[in-house]
Amino acid sequence: MVAAMNPDTFSGRLRRHESGRIVLFVGDRDDIQMRAIESGSGHRGHWWMKVLKSIQRAASEAKVAIISSPHDTATTGAAGPRRRPGQAA
Repeated sequence: MVAAMNPDTFSGRLRRHESGRIVLFVGDRDDIQMRAIESGSGHRGHWWMKVLKSIQRAASEAKVAIISSPHDTATTGAAGPRRRPGQAA
């Protein structure tokens, strides 16, 4: 899921996904990054452009994987995982 949205919208959308079954694409929004970590829902990976040290520590403590990309969210998300036809969102 590309998480380029208002934090409240993000939290609502995140709750609709099964734990551990989503990869998040987040830009340099530390508020969204922290909500993803704090959700505690065991998401597989997070792709972020810029990650603050405090966010890195929180992710490490929560055992959340961070994969950093030098590209913006849209470019990275476009190159990311794809759903198979008929696969649930």
